[in-house]
Amino acid sequence: MTFRTTHPLSFFARTTAVAATWLFFVGSALAAKDYDPDNNRWNGLSYLKETANEAKVELDFIQDVNWGKLETDDVLVFVFPQQPLPLDDTSRFVSDGGSIVILDDFGASAEFLEKIGILRISGEAEHVTYYQKSKAFPEFVPQSEHFLFFNIAGSGSVILANHPGRYRVHPPARPLLVYDGGTGQDVFLAESHLGKGGVVAVADSSLIINEMLRKHGNKQLTANLLRYFCTSDPCAAKIVLPQAVHSGSYRSPITDADGIDAFFRKATMAVNSGMQRVSDYLGNESAVRFGTYAGILLIVLLLWRWSPGLLPLRQIGAETALPEIPAEATVNARGLLGAKELADFSQPAMTLKALMERVVFGTETPRYSTPSERNEMADQYLFLHPQATRAANDELRAALLQVFEFFHTLHVARGNVGATSGYVTAYSQFELIKTASQKILDVSRISEPDDWSRAFSRTTGTGRIDSSGRV
Repeated sequence: MTFRTTHPLSFFARTTAVAATWLFFVGSALAAKDYDPDNNRWNGLSYLKETANEAKVELDFIQDVNWGKLETDDVLVFVFPQQPLPLDDTSRFVSDGGSIVILDDFGASAEFLEKIGILRISGEAEHVTYYQKSKAFPEFVPQSEHFLFFNIAGSGSVILANHPGRYRVHPPARPLLVYDGGTGQDVFLAESHLGKGGVVAVADSSLIINEMLRKHGNKQLTANLLRYFCTSDPCAAKIVLPQAVHSGSYRSPITDADGIDAFFRKATMAVNSGMQRVSDYLGNESAVRFGTYAGILLIVLLLWRWSPGLLPLRQIGAETALPEIPAEATVNARGLLGAKELADFSQPAMTLKALMERVVFGTETPRYSTPSERNEMADQYLFLHPQATRAANDELRAALLQVFEFFHTLHVARGNVGATSGYVTAYSQFELIKTASQKILDVSRISEPDDWSRAFSRTTGTGRIDSSGRV
């Protein structure tokens, strides 16, 4: 496998010919470890495992894609594939609802990508923004609110590429991130849909190696890519390594009534035709019995051929149905499904509720089910913690009432910590309640106790992904 031998560390030390030569030989010597999940050097994937763990995604690194064992809720991530993707198997897998992410600049995915409207173009793309003015390392600043750019667009972070390729797209594909020079037709990141499934293509296979993931924008994009097609918890993805081979043949499951009807029509016609031929040949009573047995055997064989694991039948349409997407939605619905757990702050809010109840009520049973109870509790707290001015008292009362009302709503919807329901606490809502709670804590002469810090302080400078899905 040919790997780009420019060590990403050369971002910071590539000013002499000696350094460049050293990096070339290091890159060549480590070629056997390129994209190795256990390699913690610059060109390995060990940090990808850590990133996935923080993003709550279970990874399975595979060297053999057995198409006959894939399910329609599987997510495949192809990294610099060295063998062409089988067009028929791949297309039917995606059409049935399967999801694929392709990280490929100069690998063997071009034929499949072209089939779904993503054409790989040779040559260097016209671009304006580069890291340290090096054309080997273009920088991209996403402006879209697409889920893939969550916590990147508008954050001041950039996506840094390493000797990337370029695409041109046509329907059904669409560009998501383009080179900022020339006509704007050169594409770095694109997505396409085929039937019920989707494909995302990134024109840089080195985006996820250890050294590139140290960049905030790259790590956040990788986390978003891993969760983009997620429809269950925990999320899971199969990382298809470069030297992976393909085996088996993909077979579509029966997912709708029309498919079942068509199958039985074919089976009945086949049985009738077979019995008629046997009857004509034998011309006696035994032909009926023989034909019946043959028909039963034929139905069993057809059932086996039609759908592996047919018994029990899958619930019709339940696994592949997608939610309706509001016309005004600015974030792709698939991304919202994948990010639901990360975007729900109900569990931190429940922990905050337990903390504040200890602070405000002590050992007394909290009472805030009705407006009168909430006002009574606020009066009691203000009596114990009088403020210097009326304005300060009014501000504290407003904070108490806001917190009490929210906690009542949360209690009704969620019950105890760990309960689950359809209720979702948005990040902005949680921030408002945290701010109001801090005002109360300030009055109580409590500032960021240990459990408060552990539960709610958003990580900064550590490169970790916090409970909101941010790096």
